[in-house]
Amino acid sequence: MIALDIDLPRKDDNGINYISYSQYTSFKSESGFNTGLPGYQEYIRSYFLGERFPDAGWAQFGKDVEDYICERKSGETFSQRERDVLEKVEPLGSFQIEVKLWLASNLYLLGYIDDATHDLMKIRDYKTGSDNSLQKYTKPDYEQLDFYSMWVKQETGRLPNELEVCGIERKGNVFGLTDRRDLLTVGEKVTYIPRETSEERCEKVKNNLLKVVFEISDYYKIFKKYG
Repeated sequence: MIALDIDLPRKDDNGINYISYSQYTSFKSESGFNTGLPGYQEYIRSYFLGERFPDAGWAQFGKDVEDYICERKSGETFSQRERDVLEKVEPLGSFQIEVKLWLASNLYLLGYIDDATHDLMKIRDYKTGSDNSLQKYTKPDYEQLDFYSMWVKQETGRLPNELEVCGIERKGNVFGLTDRRDLLTVGEKVTYIPRETSEERCEKVKNNLLKVVFEISDYYKIFKKYG
């Protein structure tokens, strides 16, 4: 595996560059989630300059939902009605599996598969949101499970047979607030969104990622030279 001429702001203890799916989508987004600025500008503020954006409550809510579905943790954060909805979801059995998808000898994508069968032939991503916001996981530009499928092939020699997003309806709004997870609740709907991948699609999304990696690296090299 060749080494790439890159320098990224995130490196592991061995000095190896890595990128996460959230970094990738943040950089290429039209509008940053926290500032509304173009995604690459928000990325630079966060990963080059170290600016931190506090959680309004969305992230903690999502974690609580996943923890309860998979391991029956954080039950005290939900009402009985909410727990009844979450208990309709049958977990697959292997939770938060670390992914290191090697893209070069000095680069990997780091991530975590939310839930999977023990043989990794079915993988699932949990998402929370309104009915409308969950629709984005039906679109071609949602690539997270494709990357995780590539890792499954890296580890097993095969792409998984089944991929799905499990969407949990979320009620409430904490936009513009800080640490207000208490204002968010589980709705009534659980939606399963099947996804498909292939060798051809995996190659395409890999190339999409590498293009962004080189863009980030170019910006970071300039930042380090003149910053």
